[in-house]
Amino acid sequence: GEKVRIHHKSGGVEDGAQLDMRVQLAPGVWTRWLAEHEDFQPGRQFVDVQKIGPFARWRHTHRVDATPENTCRLTDHIDFALPLDWVTGLVGYQ
Repeated sequence: GEKVRIHHKSGGVEDGAQLDMRVQLAPGVWTRWLAEHEDFQPGRQFVDVQKIGPFARWRHTHRVDATPENTCRLTDHIDFALPLDWVTGLVGYQ
Protein backbone atom coordinates (compact mmCIF):
# COMPACT_ATOMS: atom_id res chain seq x y z
CA GLY A 1 0.00 0.00 0.00
CA GLU A 2 0.79 3.66 0.05
CA LYS A 3 3.59 4.61 2.50
CA VAL A 4 3.56 8.39 1.85
CA ARG A 5 0.56 10.69 1.44
CA ILE A 6 0.86 14.30 0.31
CA HIS A 7 -1.19 16.45 2.70
CA HIS A 8 -0.33 19.88 1.28
CA LYS A 9 2.17 21.36 -1.15
CA SER A 10 3.14 25.01 -1.66
CA GLY A 11 5.35 26.18 -4.50
CA GLY A 12 7.80 24.14 -6.55
CA VAL A 13 11.45 23.72 -5.58
CA GLU A 14 12.24 27.38 -4.89
CA ASP A 15 13.34 28.61 -1.45
CA GLY A 16 10.51 28.51 1.07
CA ALA A 17 8.33 26.02 -0.85
CA GLN A 18 7.00 23.28 1.41
CA LEU A 19 5.81 19.71 1.16
CA ASP A 20 3.65 18.47 4.05
CA MET A 21 3.36 14.67 4.04
CA ARG A 22 2.10 11.82 6.17
CA VAL A 23 4.53 8.90 6.28
CA GLN A 24 3.65 5.38 7.39
CA LEU A 25 6.17 4.10 9.96
CA ALA A 26 4.39 0.78 10.57
CA PRO A 27 0.94 -0.63 9.75
CA GLY A 28 -1.54 1.88 11.17
CA VAL A 29 1.19 4.21 12.48
CA TRP A 30 1.56 7.50 10.61
CA THR A 31 3.63 10.58 11.32
CA ARG A 32 3.89 14.05 9.84
CA TRP A 33 6.90 15.00 7.71
CA LEU A 34 7.23 18.66 6.73
CA ALA A 35 10.06 19.47 4.31
CA GLU A 36 11.05 22.94 3.16
CA HIS A 37 13.15 23.79 0.11
CA GLU A 38 16.19 26.02 0.40
CA ASP A 39 19.40 26.87 -1.41
CA PHE A 40 17.63 26.79 -4.78
CA GLN A 41 19.96 27.48 -7.70
CA PRO A 42 18.01 27.35 -11.00
CA GLY A 43 19.17 24.54 -13.25
CA ARG A 44 21.72 23.50 -10.62
CA GLN A 45 20.29 22.36 -7.27
CA PHE A 46 17.73 22.50 -4.49
CA VAL A 47 17.78 21.19 -0.94
CA ASP A 48 14.99 19.58 1.13
CA VAL A 49 15.28 20.23 4.86
CA GLN A 50 13.06 18.48 7.39
CA LYS A 51 11.24 20.96 9.62
CA ILE A 52 9.01 18.37 11.31
CA GLY A 53 9.40 14.64 10.92
CA PRO A 54 10.67 11.23 11.91
CA PHE A 55 14.40 12.01 11.76
CA ALA A 56 16.52 13.90 14.26
CA ARG A 57 18.03 15.67 11.22
CA TRP A 58 17.40 15.42 7.45
CA ARG A 59 18.98 17.49 4.66
CA HIS A 60 18.70 16.18 1.08
CA THR A 61 20.66 18.01 -1.63
CA HIS A 62 19.66 17.41 -5.28
CA ARG A 63 22.47 18.61 -7.57
CA VAL A 64 22.59 18.62 -11.38
CA ASP A 65 25.90 18.98 -13.23
CA ALA A 66 26.65 19.04 -16.96
CA THR A 67 28.95 16.30 -18.28
CA PRO A 68 31.46 16.41 -21.16
CA GLU A 69 29.11 14.08 -23.09
CA ASN A 70 26.51 16.89 -23.22
CA THR A 71 24.24 15.15 -20.72
CA CYS A 72 23.52 15.77 -17.03
CA ARG A 73 24.48 13.98 -13.86
CA LEU A 74 22.08 14.06 -10.91
CA THR A 75 23.76 13.64 -7.53
CA ASP A 76 21.77 13.21 -4.32
CA HIS A 77 23.46 13.78 -0.98
CA ILE A 78 21.51 12.99 2.19
CA ASP A 79 22.74 14.11 5.60
CA PHE A 80 20.56 12.66 8.33
CA ALA A 81 20.46 11.45 11.92
CA LEU A 82 18.06 8.86 13.27
CA PRO A 83 15.91 9.61 16.29
CA LEU A 84 17.80 8.73 19.46
CA ASP A 85 21.01 8.80 17.43
CA TRP A 86 22.96 9.35 20.64
CA VAL A 87 21.80 5.91 21.87
CA THR A 88 23.14 4.17 18.77
CA GLY A 89 26.47 5.93 19.35
CA LEU A 90 26.61 4.60 22.91
CA VAL A 91 26.17 1.01 21.80
CA GLY A 92 28.61 1.37 18.90
CA TYR A 93 26.13 1.10 16.01
CA GLN A 94 26.67 3.68 13.28
